[in-house]
Amino acid sequence: MKQNALNEVMTKMNCNDCRNVWLKKPEFATQVNGIFFTAIITIAVLCTTIKQVHSKCPVAATIKPCSCYDSGDSRSLSCYSSNITDVKGLFQNISKALDEKDRQFDSLSLSLQSVAELPAQAFADIKFKKISISGSKVLKHIDVDLLKGNSDSVIEFSASSLNLTDNLDICNLVNSLEHLETLTLSRNNLNVMPENAFKEHKNLTTVKITSEQNLKISGNAFKSLGSSLRYMEIASANITAISDNAFAFDDTLKENLRLILNTDNIDLNGISKSAFAGAKRPISLVLIKDKTILYLDEAVFSTFMKGNPLNEVMTQIDCTNCKNVWLKKPEFATQVNGIFCTNGLELNDPKNFVGC
Repeated sequence: MKQNALNEVMTKMNCNDCRNVWLKKPEFATQVNGIFFTAIITIAVLCTTIKQVHSKCPVAATIKPCSCYDSGDSRSLSCYSSNITDVKGLFQNISKALDEKDRQFDSLSLSLQSVAELPAQAFADIKFKKISISGSKVLKHIDVDLLKGNSDSVIEFSASSLNLTDNLDICNLVNSLEHLETLTLSRNNLNVMPENAFKEHKNLTTVKITSEQNLKISGNAFKSLGSSLRYMEIASANITAISDNAFAFDDTLKENLRLILNTDNIDLNGISKSAFAGAKRPISLVLIKDKTILYLDEAVFSTFMKGNPLNEVMTQIDCTNCKNVWLKKPEFATQVNGIFCTNGLELNDPKNFVGC
């Protein structure tokens, strides 16, 4: 049409297909008079109507105490109430209030204060892409089949401030999510990352784990997570132990994993010499601590650096402590560029490590 203003198209077409809406552009107004739609309603109106039906929120009274937000492109469901005691019953009622085509939401935010257990299939047949569960100090147990029916739709899952009695509860739940991409676990009474905590998640790129407890990381805790993992952050008030092969993985990769250990206190004596053995990929290890890390144990961190020439450490250290002088060895020169001295000097400044 743009090649010649007298060019025109004559045909019949489906006005249900929004890919044809471009034909309504004013610049083509004189060239589409021979195009007839298979319905009387105009394509622009129809496509707008379809979009509104798809993202329409249900009547507020039918989903209380939850509320629905419609942005036009997505729908989210939020349930914040101290009166929620029967989660399964609540979502069964919401399901009944919705047509089958409307039982898909982009996200769910569920805050619980009076629920001791989340049963199997608690969300009925309502599907979500993103689920966030938070806020119950009385919640002790989550059924492994809680998200049955959602396992093929959830790509982001977050759980926070749940007072679980068994560390495996949350791991088993996560392992039921087949297409998970982002996982956030925060303040869930987690004190041990168990061995083989997670099964393979082919799409999982991001893991964030925060514990308010003293935390031990067992060997092979993340071994099967998959080849897509690019970012892992573990935060704890006190990391007391990191076992052999804690960060070992099944897959051999060229892609870098950014591993952040964020802690008020890390027991350097509790880190095994082989804690980072078996990683099978380059790792950028970031150590964040409220107070200065006095030293990096050579037995642990030189083993880490020798494991892969692309491995690197990023942190702040005390450059007056002679236990850190090994970091100046030429063989590690390219792996310590992210290490800074708390006195403001470069690691290799001759004023550092005087008398060592």
